[in-house]
Amino acid sequence: MLQNTQSQFLEELLTPFPGFIITRVQPAFYEENAQMWHVFSYASVQHVITNSAIFSCDRNRLYPTMPDPDDPTYQSMLHVDPPKHTRLRSLVSHVFTPRRVAQMEQRIRAMVQTLLDQLEAKDHVDAIDDLAHPLPTLVIAELLGIPQPDRDRFRVWTDAYVEFITPLHSRLHVI
Repeated sequence: MLQNTQSQFLEELLTPFPGFIITRVQPAFYEENAQMWHVFSYASVQHVITNSAIFSCDRNRLYPTMPDPDDPTYQSMLHVDPPKHTRLRSLVSHVFTPRRVAQMEQRIRAMVQTLLDQLEAKDHVDAIDDLAHPLPTLVIAELLGIPQPDRDRFRVWTDAYVEFITPLHSRLHVI
């Protein structure tokens, strides 16, 4: 009986969200309502990202009723296929290299410390909202050379853009 309890505890620990159970059972599946594939295994993801002729991340193909597909707000490099994705990625890839990020380690540590220092004055702390959410935006702002006085505005714009480009079905939990 104890073994079963330990096994259940371990299972719950390794699968904290019931919706993720499907990722163990099925490495890939097609969701008819959303007209999209969900892939979970490394091999499946590699297959998808290297076969853009078969698998597209172009939102205009997924949502053909969007107001204006030529509007730049719909042309995020996250939502277009090669060769357009490749061209857009080449514009920023030199900034996001592992070497460049490694060079920023001390600066990133300072950003984390600043965020942590701001938590001391709070009655309630949310690790996601107060640390994990703002940190990537701060690092990207630093990498792009956005001046310090403009970073709050950059975060607001970034949050609004991410909310805008995230399809509704991506915000829903799979159960």
